[in-house]
Amino acid sequence: AALPTQPRIYASFDYRAEGDGVILIRYTGNESDVTVPEKIDGKTVTAIGDGAFKMSNVLRSVVIPSTVRRIGGSAFRECRNLCAVTLGSGVEEIGGSAFLGCSALQRLAIPSNVRSLGGLAFAHCTELAEVEAAQGVEVIGYAAFKGCTSLKSASLPESVRSIGDDTFDGAGDGFYITAPEGTYAYEYAALKGCLHLD
Repeated sequence: AALPTQPRIYASFDYRAEGDGVILIRYTGNESDVTVPEKIDGKTVTAIGDGAFKMSNVLRSVVIPSTVRRIGGSAFRECRNLCAVTLGSGVEEIGGSAFLGCSALQRLAIPSNVRSLGGLAFAHCTELAEVEAAQGVEVIGYAAFKGCTSLKSASLPESVRSIGDDTFDGAGDGFYITAPEGTYAYEYAALKGCLHLD
């Protein structure tokens, strides 16, 4: 019998128990459109582990349920055909380099429970054109969108209180940020010369 500490297999995922829930540690399938399950073995899926989908070239779209609170570092790194990501409302943390090099990703909506984006989280997503962060997002890590050469606009909420160095370095021509007047993001954009004024 397998030792309890070893990963268990469920459909297309290796996973292990973590507290009351389970963490996905590796995607083993070959489906291109993946909906992450909310429960495995009757336990709630609460996290996508570091590198779980890393370099999966088959992956085209992923839907992450609201039970997932954390997306680990490099979780979807260099999934070069991933063009659509739906983040569930429960996601609170997106780890460093989580979507780095997802060169087919085009649009990104960051839900309101997300507090922080790790460093390089969406760096070198070269097709990404539009980012919309909901009120609630507080920290945008170092170089989070660096090298996103097609990026035209980012809408940042009042809640943002920290934007790391080089965050939007290498964005597309005419790149602009929209943010409520008087907020940290507004001042940041004004300083960088990319504030969108109506």
